[in-house]
Amino acid sequence: TKLQGISTIIFDEIDTGVSGIIATKIGQKMHSLSKDAQILTVTHLAQVAACGNDHFLVSKEASEDTTLTNIERLDDQKRIEQLALISSGTLSDKAIIAARELYLRNRNTN
Repeated sequence: TKLQGISTIIFDEIDTGVSGIIATKIGQKMHSLSKDAQILTVTHLAQVAACGNDHFLVSKEASEDTTLTNIERLDDQKRIEQLALISSGTLSDKAIIAARELYLRNRNTN
């Protein structure tokens, strides 16, 4: 393969310090790599998250003596809501519309 036998690649915040079109290009490049290997990406940018085949929300709940980590695979609607929250911090109508557009535009890449 193009990746010399590498089956899984993990990117932890590869998008630090970028935004806009550069973030979209990073997401598209990672999507391209996913044709030859499994790609796992930790991101806080909607442009990168929108390019993935699947979207998992990782959250933590802490109490006095325990921290629980939750992982939820998001369906299309929850994914759009999460993209809105990532990009604007709200679930306003405008944020949802923009997130849906971002998701649908990048879904064609998938």
